[in-house]
Amino acid sequence: RLQQMEHWGNGPPLADLDLAPGMNRHSLTLPAEVTIVVFVRGADGPLAGASVSLLPLDDESTAAEASFRAIRFPRTRGNTAADGTAAIEGLRTGRYLLQVSPSDGWPTQQEVVIDRDQQRFEVDVAGLTLAGRIEPPRKGVTVTLREHGPGSGGGLVTGIGPSGSAHHFGAQTARARTDDEGRFEFDYLVPGDYELHAHGAG
Repeated sequence: RLQQMEHWGNGPPLADLDLAPGMNRHSLTLPAEVTIVVFVRGADGPLAGASVSLLPLDDESTAAEASFRAIRFPRTRGNTAADGTAAIEGLRTGRYLLQVSPSDGWPTQQEVVIDRDQQRFEVDVAGLTLAGRIEPPRKGVTVTLREHGPGSGGGLVTGIGPSGSAHHFGAQTARARTDDEGRFEFDYLVPGDYELHAHGAG
């Protein structure tokens, strides 16, 4: 029977094997790995502490389908340094979903094509800020902000970032907790329609 051997489920098969009864042996050569550099720019310049992740895309998959596949296939991750850069190693050339999550803001996603070693990508996450207050004031209330609109349905969480941000199949969401005066804030938002929910703390 015909078996296809892939490396991390990304890209064309490494080999097509026609297996016969009994012991089968075959040598496989893994593709060369490359390193990329991602520069993240915030409202005030280079942004430190942002989480950078890459998920491989095959020839047919969309960004939403790739997020669903994150349950089965690991993302390659890194965090930006003081100069706003993160070096991600051990990648193959091909299409990827690049996600940048500021430590206190909304994830930004884009498709990228990696075709050489030491390739550089720049991501701007400067955006809108939403600030509010719970009445009557209450500390520790969890406030959830979620995308609302075409293509944002679904509720399967595939990953939660250090800031409490998460990615859903077809939607993204972020969470914040209120302070002593019931205030909350979400940063680095893009224009669009959102749903706002609050629960917890008494």
